[in-house]
Amino acid sequence: MSSLVFLIFPALMIVAAICDVRSFLIPNRVTAAIAAAWPFAVLLAGMGMMDAMWSVLLAGGVLFFCFGLFAFGWLGGGDAKLLAVTTLWIGPAVLPAFLFVTVMAGAGLAIVLLTFRRFPLPVMASTVGWVSQLHERKRDIPYGVAIAAGAIYTWPATAFFPF
Repeated sequence: MSSLVFLIFPALMIVAAICDVRSFLIPNRVTAAIAAAWPFAVLLAGMGMMDAMWSVLLAGGVLFFCFGLFAFGWLGGGDAKLLAVTTLWIGPAVLPAFLFVTVMAGAGLAIVLLTFRRFPLPVMASTVGWVSQLHERKRDIPYGVAIAAGAIYTWPATAFFPF
């Protein structure tokens, strides 16, 4: 049963990525579910109070920094919240690796989308709403995909990885 709690995080990260691709939005209920599951995982993993507090402080710092990026229009609000709750699960020790992988995945995603958007969309693909929207929203990148990629890639290095 406890392994199921630990699988909630990667599952919800995948949900966040799919939502972002389909609608360019990460629902608050997804980020809230990620945050709400974290205390249960802390208890089941036997994480010390100090380690948990450092994760909370770091997540608050990430949220503060990301809202600055949001204020300048450089990051979406859903992305800012997702980065913060992901920081809870990733923890201080793995955060640099997570951020590096996330930035690299974001760069790769941007290149793929820029290339995709340079060519006309085939007629059959234009009938699929989210594909058409991905093609047309020239300035937007569903960065939740990169955040999820970074989180899932670094997940095994966290204190919560059960296997």
